Amino acid sequence: MKRSRPQRNRVILGLIALMLISVNAWADNSHATCNNATFAGTYVYAYYGSSGTGSALTRFAVAGLAVFNGDGTSHGVWTTATEEQPVAHRVTFQGTYHVNSDCSATEIDTDQNGNVFHYDDFSGSDAREIGFIRTDPGVVSSGTEFRRQKVPRG
Repeated sequence: MKRSRPQRNRVILGLIALMLISVNAWADNSHATCNNATFAGTYVYAYYGSSGTGSALTRFAVAGLAVFNGDGTSHGVWTTATEEQPVAHRVTFQGTYHVNSDCSATEIDTDQNGNVFHYDDFSGSDAREIGFIRTDPGVVSSGTEFRRQKVPRG
């Protein structure tokens, strides 16, 4: 269907307006000032990935709950299913994190067995969702955490 010139102009102006609104929304978050308290709350998550090198990759899946205390410390519990291994049920962990003013963060978790896990985290200024990627060598995994309860700031 061929559109008339005025219709095309309205469509083009509408698309330009939509792009400007999108850029403006992104720009609003680019001025966000986040800190450790931004992540305060209880989050649930699930993700999968692989570990190993070359063709010797082992797949795994994880689901858990993390509590960010708002002061740079965290704790939680997860269950991990790894190929050809028994499921690790309700493994607890303690962690530390640092949130930068741009709402990116680094996180280090240590489980009850002494295993250490490193992550880079990313969120908007409201931190309702946190995207994360594990940064340990030989591991490929990422996911999203969703806040279920906000911890009151004190």
